[in-house]
Parts: sequence; structure tokens; C-alpha cells
Amino acid sequence: METTYLAALEILIMSLLFCFFPLGIATAITVLLIVATFFMKNRSNLLLVISILFMLRIFTGLDLGTHNIGENIILKVNGGNSKIERINGKIPRKALYIYGNNLEDGKSEITGKLKDKVVRNNREYYQLDEVYTTPIPRGFVNKYLDDKIRALTRNYSGDMEKFYRAVIMGEKGNLSDKVKDMFSYTGTSHLIVISGLHIGVIIAIILFLTGKLPLQREVRYFLSAVILTLYTAGVGLAPSVLRAYIMGMCYIGGELFYEKPDPKKSLSAAFVISLLINPVSVMELSFQMSFMAVVAIIFIYPKVEKKLRSPARSEFINKVLLFAAMSLTIQIFLTPIFIVYFRTIPLLSFLVNLVAIPLGVLFVQSAFGALVLSVIGAGWILMPTVNLSYHILLKFIEVTSSIPGLSLNYYGIKKSGMIILLYFSIFGVAFLKGRLKWLSAVPIFTLLFVNGPKPPEILDYKGMVYYSEKPGFLVSGKKISNKDIIFLRDNGIKGIEVLITTENTDEKLKKILKVSQELILSEGDEVKLRGRTFINIKGKIVELERIEKNIQM
Repeated sequence: METTYLAALEILIMSLLFCFFPLGIATAITVLLIVATFFMKNRSNLLLVISILFMLRIFTGLDLGTHNIGENIILKVNGGNSKIERINGKIPRKALYIYGNNLEDGKSEITGKLKDKVVRNNREYYQLDEVYTTPIPRGFVNKYLDDKIRALTRNYSGDMEKFYRAVIMGEKGNLSDKVKDMFSYTGTSHLIVISGLHIGVIIAIILFLTGKLPLQREVRYFLSAVILTLYTAGVGLAPSVLRAYIMGMCYIGGELFYEKPDPKKSLSAAFVISLLINPVSVMELSFQMSFMAVVAIIFIYPKVEKKLRSPARSEFINKVLLFAAMSLTIQIFLTPIFIVYFRTIPLLSFLVNLVAIPLGVLFVQSAFGALVLSVIGAGWILMPTVNLSYHILLKFIEVTSSIPGLSLNYYGIKKSGMIILLYFSIFGVAFLKGRLKWLSAVPIFTLLFVNGPKPPEILDYKGMVYYSEKPGFLVSGKKISNKDIIFLRDNGIKGIEVLITTENTDEKLKKILKVSQELILSEGDEVKLRGRTFINIKGKIVELERIEKNIQM
């Protein structure tokens, strides 16, 4: 097996050890892996070096300790999602968020005393006291791109500017929930995040524009590498961006030095480098989606293509069928991620992508082309095309998002190890032969015997409060949605005996929640249950005892 593949596999195992196991156990097994690598027959020195570097990176770059209440800490925080990116200059071993501190958009350095650790909605939060916040200024390239986009879009709608920023800068936080939900339902969310598709289009645009200049071939590719590096530095090193950048640089390097690029080795190199930079990024959704999509294209799609391509069909029909097959291959391969993270099972979204991807490519081409031309003040030439492609793409997504059956909601309880078992089965079916191929699906059935989490005594979530005391009841001051049900199920809530709400709940959702009794409170109405009194005050259901307690405090 190639050294790059072995290195990717070994550091993946090490990364998962430190994500899931106690520090002592993870360290012991990691040391054993490195020792085994040293004594491996025909071992590669490069593999040994990468393994040692990765272990050093873990112990020098990760925050492996525990932080006590009252301890002074320095946090680097992303104000957009309140996520803690660094603790005392090191990467948190698990996902952590800051709670109770008002943050502005952008990144900030926060110094303070740890006041409390709170677990809310399946997330762990740090609350600080004696806080001093210092905004981290944006880099020159990021500010330059921001100014250029603002200038290019000033004569167009605010929604178009937000979409432009999402696709080119990776700033999708400003998109409306409606737009994000439409792209999510139709299976086209990859169009509004920077991915390999975007980097590939960007490289093609750079090579096309530099090809119009009297430059030598080597200078063109070198200039492309510089522009791509500056762009990546400007938009930030998110996992999907970093993976696409490294693979793009491998392609440019191969062309520059007259070496045929190997996509498999490029992907393995991108995987290794990404984890060396952030050893626990393997747990991030964007990392998993980005790499798994490319694994499907590089390792699995060629098998599908070999069986589908036929000389009896015209080249155009072959291309359409193969494009649809590639889209379906990616969809199937990403299904475990959709089930675990989004609680959906995609069905027909690959058909939507047949049209959405070409439209998305047109938008990226024209938007990035306008950005490049804006350097010489000519970006306005392409902006009508940018605006037109934006409206066509959004209209198409809006229309297709109203089609029922593109995806199904999955209401099962998320269980530990679920995604690993699902991918074990998919890889087995794809690569094993004979009986082993179908035996690889057996581990999925072990999920039937794994219990979900135990419901907390009280679960407070976005206008809903669940009380696990018998009878288990849910109080909701809003109309319950699919996302609410998914959250309740993920917290081990399998059924609700009494639902107290302000309006009728959809019968289908009540059936999924196994609601035995629904009590609807109009404004001013109140009900007593298990020693608690609930009242509808201006459309919100509140617990009187909790209000009285707060007044006394």
C-alpha cells in the first residue's frame, strides 16, 4: 500500500483515539502504533516521520487539560457561531462554545475568569467573568476582497450580495434560513460553501485569463498558485477550503513540473496535511462532507462509470448518464452524514443537481471573474451575468424545493458510533467481494441493540421545555417543527404523554412524538400538572413557580 494511504489511515486512527478515548488510553495506543510502524517490514521512513510529527502536533497544539472554575483563560472566539477556536493558544480537543457574552461578528480574543461550564442543547459552553474582549482585525486580503465585493454589488439587491459573499467568501451566515433550508432540502448546499467545485472553477478562470497574456507556461501556473494561495488566505482555512486548496496546488504543481497529478495521492496528502494543522478537525461536519464527497468521486465513481459507459450510446447521452451517476454516487455516499447530522435521507436530489451544478458553475465563473477584473476596474462588465445567473439559480432552487419526496425526514434516535458503522458497511459493499461484501452490512443491525441517550430531567430548548417526571410532558409556546422533533429524539425522548401548547400540532408530528394528550392554552388560560402551574402570557407559556422564584431572587 502507498505510503500516503498508510499515513492517512494511521493518523485518522490517532485522531479518532484522541477524540473518543481518555487521554491516557489514546496516548498509549498511539505510542504502540508508532512503535509498530518502526518495526514494520519494509517500513517507510516518511510514514514514521509523519506519525511522530502528528503525535507531537497533538501534544503541542491541542488543549488536552481541564479548566477549573475560577481559572484565568484566553479564548479565541468566532463571533458568528460563538465557537471557541483556541484556548490559551491551543485547539480545543472537543467542540466548545462561549455562553452569556455578547459577541460581535468576526473573531475576537477574550480574556477572563472561567465562571461556569454549562451544557445546553447538546453543546458545552464556557461562561466567563471579568471579561476583556479584543476584536481580531481581518487580514489584508480578506478586507481587500470584502471591499471589492461591496463595490461590485452596490447597485444590486442586498440578497444578491449576501449570496455572492456566501459563494465566494464562504460567509453563508448572513443567508436567510429560508434560502439555506431550500438548498438543504434540494441537496444543493454544496453550492453555497467553498469546495473543490469552486477551487476548480477558480483555477480554470485564472489559467484562462493568464493565457491571454504573453507569459510562459511555467509563469502562468506559478501565478495561478500565488493567486489561489492569496484567495485561500483571504477566505480562511475551513476544512473544505483547505482540502480543495491542497488538491488544487497538487494539480498546479504537477502541471508546473510536468508530472501527471494523481488524484488519490493528492486527496491523501490533503487529508494528512489537514489533520496535521488541526488534529481534531475530523469531527467537523465540513471536513467529513468535503473528504467523503471526493472519496466517492475518486474511488467509487470509476467503478460505476466502467459499467455504465456504452459505445452504443451517443457521447452526449453517455455524458448525461454519467453525470447523473456521479451525482447519485456522491448522494449515496454522503447519506450517512445526512442521516446523522441533518436527519434526512436524500432520494431524488441528484436529479436537481443535474441542472443546479451547471447554474452554480456559471455563477462562480462570472462572480470570480468579476472579482479578478475589478483589479483593473472592469468587474462591472460581468456583473449583469452574475445577477442573471443568481436569479435563475435561486428561482430553480425555489421551484424544486416545493417538490415533495426529494428527501425524507429521519426521526430515529442518533446513536453513538452510528456514522462509523454506516460507512463500514458502505465501504464493504463497494470494495469487498463475494460473501464478505454482504456480510459487511451486518454491523448496521447492531444499532438496533444500542440505546440512545437518557432524557434529562428538564430540557429547555428554543421555546420548549420538556419535563421527564411521570407523566413526561412537553410545554411549547410555539408551533413544533421537524427540527424540534429531531432535537427531542436526539435527547432520548421517545414519547410525550402530555403536550401543552398554544396551537394545534400537526397530526403527523404528534404521531411521531407519540403524544397521548394535547392541551391547548389560549391567552390567559392556565393548567396545573404535577405541582406546576403553566399560563399563556401573550402567546408564551410560562411556569408560574419559575417566575416567582426569579422575583424572589
